[in-house]
Amino acid sequence: MANNTFKSQRKHTRVKFQPLTVSCTLVCLTPQSPCTQTVNANIVPPEYEPNRAETPTVILPDVRANDPDNIFHAGSANEFLAVDNTLQWFVDGEKLPIAGKWVKGTDYDIITTSDDTRGAIKIYKNIAANEKAILTFKGVFNDWRTGINYNVESDEIALFTTDKGANQQSCTVDKPIIVYDPLYDDLLLYDYKKANNIPVTGQRSDYINGKCFEQSVTVNFTDGETALATLPSGTTMRLCVLGTTTPITPNSEAHPEVMAAAYPTVKFDMRQIARADYEVQFVTDSKIICRAAIGLETTVTMPMNGQPMNNADIPVSTQQYFNYALLNLADRQVDYPELYYLLTWFTQAQVNDGGVWRYAEVKRWQDGTDMSAPIEGLGIGITRNDSFFDIWFDLTPHDRDTLLLDENGVALCDEDNNLLIG
Repeated sequence: MANNTFKSQRKHTRVKFQPLTVSCTLVCLTPQSPCTQTVNANIVPPEYEPNRAETPTVILPDVRANDPDNIFHAGSANEFLAVDNTLQWFVDGEKLPIAGKWVKGTDYDIITTSDDTRGAIKIYKNIAANEKAILTFKGVFNDWRTGINYNVESDEIALFTTDKGANQQSCTVDKPIIVYDPLYDDLLLYDYKKANNIPVTGQRSDYINGKCFEQSVTVNFTDGETALATLPSGTTMRLCVLGTTTPITPNSEAHPEVMAAAYPTVKFDMRQIARADYEVQFVTDSKIICRAAIGLETTVTMPMNGQPMNNADIPVSTQQYFNYALLNLADRQVDYPELYYLLTWFTQAQVNDGGVWRYAEVKRWQDGTDMSAPIEGLGIGITRNDSFFDIWFDLTPHDRDTLLLDENGVALCDEDNNLLIG
C-alpha cells in the first residue's frame, strides 16, 4: 500500500540586516604639506611654503560605516565608494572642476584606486595670500549586504595662506576694564572744595591718578614686534561704542563722557558713566585691521553705618529742630557725604493712645546732609503722651552726571564753551 504524503506551501524568508550608521570626516594625509601655507609675496614669482606644485596636499574623505550586526567591513569604507561621477569635491560650494579657477590634472586630481584612499583629492594649487578655499566632499557607497546605496557628505576643511612678508599688526590697551569708585577719588573732592571755597592744598594736577574720574587709557599699536609711537601712513584710530563702527567725537553732545580719543590716548570722564563698553578700532583702506575693547563701570561704596548725629532732647522753648548725618565706611568717616549720596530726611511722631503707643504719619523733609524742621511741623506735643518722634534718613548713590539743558533742550556751556554737566 502506497504511503500518503503531503507537501506544504513554500514561504520565502531572509536575514534582516540593521541599517548602517555612516560618517565622513576630511583628514589631511600629508603633514609635510598641510592645509596652511605661507607665501613671501615680496619675491617674484611669490615663494610658497610648502609649494603644492612640488609637494601636493592630499585630503581624504574618511568614510566610516558602523554595522550593529558586525557583518559589514569594519574600519574605512572608502574602497566601496562608487567611482562613476559620484566622487564629488566642492570648493566654496562650487563643484569641481570650476571653469577658470580649478582645472583637473593641473590644480587637482581625485584618487580612484580600490583601497582606503579612494575619493581622496590631491591638490597642486597654491592659494593666494590672505585667501581661503573651503573644501567639502560628497560620495556614494554600496552596502553589499543589502544592495542599498548610502549617500555620504563630509564636514568642511579650509585651505588658506598667510603672507609672511608682511608683519602682523595688532593693538592692545593698558586698561581693558576700569572700575571707578568716587569714594576714593581725590580729584573729585578737590574740585568740590574749590567750587565751595573750602581750603585745599597743592595743585589740581597733584590729584590726577588711577583712581580719579579722569581715566586715561593708553593704546598700543604693534607692527610685527615693533610698538609704534605714531601710526603708519594710511592707518587711523577711532573710538566707537562696542558693536558699532561709528567714530565718537570727543566732548560732543552725543558723547560728553569721552574727553579725548587720539592715538595713543583715550580719556573718559567717569562721572558721566554708569556702565559702558567701547572699542578702539584701527582702520586701513576702510577695513578694520585690529581692535581692542574697553569696559567701564562706576560702583559706589555704601556706608558701613549711618545715623542722625543729634540725639539730644529738645527744650520746650525750641522753635526749630536741626540735625545732620554721620556716615562711616569700614576705614574712615565720610566727609562731605552730599558729594556721593542723596540723603532724604524723615520724621514720625509717637502718640500714646489710651495706653497704646502708635505712630503718626511719616513726614518727609528736605534732601541733603543737614536737616531742619519747625517743631510745630513734627507732629509732637508737650505732654508725656505726645512728645516723642523718630528721625532717620534714606540714602542712595547719586546717578551719573548728564548734560545740563536749558528750557529748550539746548546744552549749556561755560564761558570757555565747555559743556556743563550735573
